Amino acid sequence: MKKIVFDGQVYAQRMTGQYRYADELLKALDGMIGKDEFEIVVPEYVDIEGKFKNIKVVKYGKVKGLLWTQTSLPMYLIKHRARSLGFCNITPLIHPGITAVLDIAYKVLTDEYKNLYGRASSLWHRLNYYAAAKSGYPIITISEFCKEQISEVYKVPAKRIGVVPCSWEHILAVG
Repeated sequence: MKKIVFDGQVYAQRMTGQYRYADELLKALDGMIGKDEFEIVVPEYVDIEGKFKNIKVVKYGKVKGLLWTQTSLPMYLIKHRARSLGFCNITPLIHPGITAVLDIAYKVLTDEYKNLYGRASSLWHRLNYYAAAKSGYPIITISEFCKEQISEVYKVPAKRIGVVPCSWEHILAVG
């Protein structure tokens, strides 16, 4: 089995719901795994040193934003014969891996995205959903409803889709 590398682009963004989902999952995984058993690859300008006890942080690539996920991350994955696990609906299109598709709103609610940005964002996300569906790798989602919807719309066998629900425990850390 290939080494699994976490997509650390989430730490280059401002915190949103899907990024908090990724952060909480990574913190939970960090407490369950052995030292350096997994890596998280982040852009070189991201500083998360000391965030994890067991997940090894690797800085790689200088480009920013989605371009990093589509260029630097796949170069690292290919070089190190690894697969990515991305938590935020995006997968490296030239080297897809395990992807969390939190929902497929951009596919099923197309009438909601009418302006230029909305249409471009919808197209981009639908391309990523399609790549994740056709990759053959597992898909993670947040509910049985989303699992059924992904399976039906993209013809992905249900056994390839795992449900990892959102959590509420992060609220305990808010001061």
